[in-house]
Amino acid sequence: MPGRRKWLIFAVITLVSAGLLHEPLLSAVTRGFLSNDLIDDVATTHVYMMGGDRMLETAMEMSHDGIVILLPEVWAPRSVQCGAVPASDDLLPRLLADLGAEPDQWIRVSGRARDRRERIQFLGDWLDRNPEAVVCMLSDALSSGGLRRQIDGELSVEVAGRVKIKPLQPIEYPVDRWWRSTTGWKAFYGKAIGRFWGWLSPEGIPIADDLSPQEYEEAFRQRLQSLGVDLKPTESEPLPPTELSPVGAS
Repeated sequence: MPGRRKWLIFAVITLVSAGLLHEPLLSAVTRGFLSNDLIDDVATTHVYMMGGDRMLETAMEMSHDGIVILLPEVWAPRSVQCGAVPASDDLLPRLLADLGAEPDQWIRVSGRARDRRERIQFLGDWLDRNPEAVVCMLSDALSSGGLRRQIDGELSVEVAGRVKIKPLQPIEYPVDRWWRSTTGWKAFYGKAIGRFWGWLSPEGIPIADDLSPQEYEEAFRQRLQSLGVDLKPTESEPLPPTELSPVGAS
């Protein structure tokens, strides 16, 4: 009985402590997902937009103050090349024009990027050619901290210092109290799983559009082996011949 009483007291203390400390602890964890960049709209010369309605609207609002919109060149997968999906290179300018943007309010960042890492690298090349530019990158709030760390890792200190992150606050939930809504829980843990996958596969996965089926399978097997998965070599064996049964046979 004394042992059970001790565990009961411990459980009560743990529950009370969790109830009192869960918000400070979750707030501390959330700060690791957010960027703490200080945005000076006066010094910002360009805004880099990757896509999304919120980013489109925010970029248009900033362009009214004389800030030029930067659009990335996006690598076209097979679905775009065959005409099944419209190219985003054409889509974003049309959306900007629909919102009233003039042709001189946006420019392209050369280099067809496959992912966010290549977009950052091409943006760094553009900043090297434009040493006076200060770029504001728009980002989802819970992704802004990871974007800041990726920029610092991919670009030089001087160039990375000229890229500022502007987190876009979500509409459905408060980002600093995401645990108070179901949408916030889904968004936070979605970002957490994405960060874990990025840590697990820092070089990404093979891109199917670049490889034949055999090359893709081989690259995928090599990736699994690099993660410690023990794969035995497969030997193709011919299937035994099948005999057709007579009609009506049971």
